[in-house]
Amino acid sequence: MMENNLEFLETLTVEQFKAAQHVDVLKVKKNSHTGKLFFTFGAAVGAVASKGIPTNPMVSRVKGEPSEQNPSGIFFLLHEEGNGAPVVATF
Repeated sequence: MMENNLEFLETLTVEQFKAAQHVDVLKVKKNSHTGKLFFTFGAAVGAVASKGIPTNPMVSRVKGEPSEQNPSGIFFLLHEEGNGAPVVATF
């Protein structure tokens, strides 16, 4: 799935992500210099979608453009469930 030049490699619920990463909590924080949101889990960091704090959060491992700080371009993204398409029913 490609969205805004991101390739979504894997998507998990927050509970699935916490279990997989062996952490109890995800903390959303704000960079005081840029105003951008990010999240922490244990000693690691992930990005928060530019739309802000999600009401139905999911965490995806995504691949974006490689950079000097992230040569693989792979990172975790906290985003709204159904970013690609709205969920209209769940069974």
